[in-house]
Formats: sequence, structure tokens, C-alpha cells
Amino acid sequence: MIRMRPVCMRVCVALALLAGGLLIGGCGNSGSSTVPGASSTPRPIAPQSATPAPVPVTFDQLTLESKVTKKTDANGLVFHLFSYADRDGKVYKCELPAAMAQGQKTPDAWIRVFDTHRLSNTAVKAKPIKSDADKDGLNDFPFIAPKPYTPPANPPSGAPQSQPTTPMQPPTAPSQPAPMPRGP
Repeated sequence: MIRMRPVCMRVCVALALLAGGLLIGGCGNSGSSTVPGASSTPRPIAPQSATPAPVPVTFDQLTLESKVTKKTDANGLVFHLFSYADRDGKVYKCELPAAMAQGQKTPDAWIRVFDTHRLSNTAVKAKPIKSDADKDGLNDFPFIAPKPYTPPANPPSGAPQSQPTTPMQPPTAPSQPAPMPRGP
């Protein structure tokens, strides 16, 4: 038992030195490369996303849902009153101070500004967009119902009379299933 104590002490000291060396020096080869032929100059990292950054626009370049009207309050501050559509397509009224309408921002930044100055409970019903399909009566495309069946008019009195026609009815399934052949 006495001999084990110095061995355990040496192992603990060796582990502590190893942990200290890793802590100070790091675990990997961060600076130099030992691979022959590898360059030590850092390579530029290509951007991960190929989408371009949004272009900043001014307030006058934005497409709004209504015309901008100016209003002056009792203190002489000028406000812009207009309607705008958010990211979900819902239309709201906004009262924006004229000072906030200056400068350039991305379209998403403008929507965030409009959301902060939105008049409460002022959702405006957006005008429905009518397409050519609504004019033609093809609202249920791709399903187009068959034309309703109309029985033919009675034949003139001089024509030979045939049996009265009845509307076509789909064949009905038999009331009892056909017997199945028995096999081995």
C-alpha cells in the first residue's frame, strides 16, 4: 500500500502537466503545418451563401398600398400617413414621423420601422386579385364538373315515336358477390 502512493502521485503530476500543456498550447496544429508542400499563408474563406445582400432603398422608392399623405400635429411635427403590406401580405395603416422616412434602409428594415409606427387595430382588407380564371368560371381547376344532363325535347308530332329516354345511370354493383372458386 505504501508503494502505491508514490506511483499514484507521479501519475497525477504527469496528468496535470499534460493538461496544462494542452491548455496553454492547444490540441491541434494551429500555426505551422508539418505536411510537406503545404503553404503557410492563410486562404480566404469563400462566402457560404450565394444570395446577394438586399439593396438599401429610400422611402420614396418603396411600393406602398396607398398614397402617402402628410399630416401636421399641434406641435408642428409632420407625419406620413399610408398603408403598407407586411411580409404575410396583410395590409396595415401607418403614421410615420417625417424624420423617420429619411435615409436608406433595406426593405425588411423599412417593414420593421413601419411595424413600430403602425396604428393599432387598423388592418385594411386587401383588394382581392382577380385572375382570368375567375372570368371564365374555372375556379375549380383542375377539376371541371361535367355538364348537367338535360333530356332531349319531345320530337315533333310527325316523327315516329320511340321509347322514352331516361337519363343514363351508372351500372350498379351486384347485391351479392360472385362465388369464388375453391382451390387446393
